[in-house]
Amino acid sequence: MARLDYLKAFPELDEYTIEAADGHFIDHACHTEKNSKGKVYAAGGIYALNLRSGLLRFLCLVTNGTQRHQEIPVLRDHIEKQNKGNNSSQKHLYRLSEN
Repeated sequence: MARLDYLKAFPELDEYTIEAADGHFIDHACHTEKNSKGKVYAAGGIYALNLRSGLLRFLCLVTNGTQRHQEIPVLRDHIEKQNKGNNSSQKHLYRLSEN
């Protein structure tokens, strides 16, 4: 079976993994413990859609609901950690959703 590649018409992108990333959050359950300030936030993570294959994967946790975090700094930290441990010649391009 041939491997699906939505970007095969663009051979200049062959050396890249190209993903669209977006954060998704869910409301907390009624029994979720509150933080030290009596607050509970929506829990959420960042997901990445591989634009070549169409597969979606969980990328990283933004918050478990006890603290409020912004998506971009969390994603930036994740990418930096990923790049430090990555010895691959494969390059990554991310497209971030803005709502």
